Amino acid sequence: MEGRQCSHCHVTRTSQWRRDPNGGHFCNSCALEYLKHGTLRPVDPSCKDREIRRRNRAKGKKVDTSR
Repeated sequence: MEGRQCSHCHVTRTSQWRRDPNGGHFCNSCALEYLKHGTLRPVDPSCKDREIRRRNRAKGKKVDTSR
């Protein structure tokens, strides 16, 4: 979404936006950290330019249905 910014680390691109307790926006990373530990870790300036990486999924196995 255009114009969104994480209220903690200020990134503008994330795989998923989530709500913070005050009604603002958290990036996925900050939200999961907050939900898991109840606190936010210090902001790392290098994460503003970090690339969003996709996972390579394993291809499904073919099932022999001739039986």
